[in-house]
Amino acid sequence: MRCDNIKTWAIIGAGLGVIILLLAGCCDKKGPEPVQPKDYYVYFGDAEASPNTYLRYNTGTCQLDSFDLPYNSWECGFGISPDGKKMYLHPDGFIAEVSLESLVVVAEHAISIKEAHYNVVPREVLVSPDNRHLAIVSGYVHILDMADFSVVYADTQSVYKFGWFSDDGGMFLSSGRDSMDVTHVLELGLNGDYPVRKHYFDGGDPYRVIASADNRRWFMLSYLGAGVSRFRVYDMPSESLLFSISMCPSNGDLEITPGGHYVFYSQPGSLLIGCPPPKYITVFDVVANRIDRQIITFVDSLQLAGPIGELCITPDGRHLVGVAFTIGQLFHYQINRQKVLNRLSFQGGIARWPHSLACQRKL
Repeated sequence: MRCDNIKTWAIIGAGLGVIILLLAGCCDKKGPEPVQPKDYYVYFGDAEASPNTYLRYNTGTCQLDSFDLPYNSWECGFGISPDGKKMYLHPDGFIAEVSLESLVVVAEHAISIKEAHYNVVPREVLVSPDNRHLAIVSGYVHILDMADFSVVYADTQSVYKFGWFSDDGGMFLSSGRDSMDVTHVLELGLNGDYPVRKHYFDGGDPYRVIASADNRRWFMLSYLGAGVSRFRVYDMPSESLLFSISMCPSNGDLEITPGGHYVFYSQPGSLLIGCPPPKYITVFDVVANRIDRQIITFVDSLQLAGPIGELCITPDGRHLVGVAFTIGQLFHYQINRQKVLNRLSFQGGIARWPHSLACQRKL
C-alpha cells in the first residue's frame, strides 16, 4: 500500500517499546504517476533510548519500523551500500556487513587502522556510489578498498569530522584541521595513485562540503563562531566564490539532488550556542545561483517537526527526509511535487546528531 489519500498511523516494533506517531497528510495524491515510484528506506539510529536499535523509514508507505543489531549505532557509525541492500558498520577492529533484506550480520571483516581516541563525534562510515571504496571518518580519515577491506589511504595528521563521495565515486572530500589549527578541505582522488590536494578557504572554517555531479561546483557550510555560519558556493578548481550568505544558527547538513539542480541545507544550531533554529529547510537553485525557497518543517499546532538536522535525498531525486536535532521527529518532503508528505513524532530520542541518517546513493 502506498501512502496516497490517507493519514497514516504506524507502529514501530517491540525494540522501541511504546511509540506515539503523529502523522499529518501523508502523500495526498493529485493524479497518477507516469511511472510507479520505488520505495526507498532511510535509516537512523536510536543512541539515546536504545543504541542497538536501528530505525528505517519507508518513503513509499510513510511508515517507520525498527530492528536490532549487536552494534552501537553511536559508537560504530553506519553507511548504506549504493544499491540499498547492505549496511556497513565499524566496531573496534573490524567492519561489520549486514544484509538489509534479512537484517542479519553476514560478515565481519578484520581491519587495522589508527583510531583517534580523542574524537568527540561518532564514527562516520561512508560507501562510495561506485561501491569501490569505504571511508571511515573518526577524527582521522581512512579509505578502504571494498574488494578486500585493505587501507589504501590514511590521514592521521589532521582532525576530520565529515566526509563525502562524489557521484561517480572518483573523489572524496572531507573538512579537516591540521596541527597548526588551520582548517582545510581534503580532496582525494580515488582513481590511480590517490592524488591529494588540500584547499584553504577564507571566510570561516569549512565543516560540510559536497560537489555537483561534474565536481566543478563545491557547496560548503563554514563556521564563523558564536553559532554563526555561512553557506557558500565555489567554482572549482579556480576556487572563485559564486555565492555566499551568512546565517544563524549553524551546525547543519547539505544534500544535492541527483540531477544537480537543487541543494538543500539545514541549520539546527546548538542547544548551548547561537540563535533559535528556524522553522524551515533552505533550497538553493544551482542553475539560477540563488536561494529558491524555504520549506516549512515545523507546525506550531502539531508541535512537529524540528529543528531538522541531518538530511537524505533518495536516489530518484523525489524524496527529502530529515531527522530532528536530539528529539524523536522526522520530516518528509516530496521534491518533484514540492509537497510536505509527512511529519511524525515518536518516543525515544534519535541518535545524537550528527551522523544519524543514511540512505542509498544509486537507483
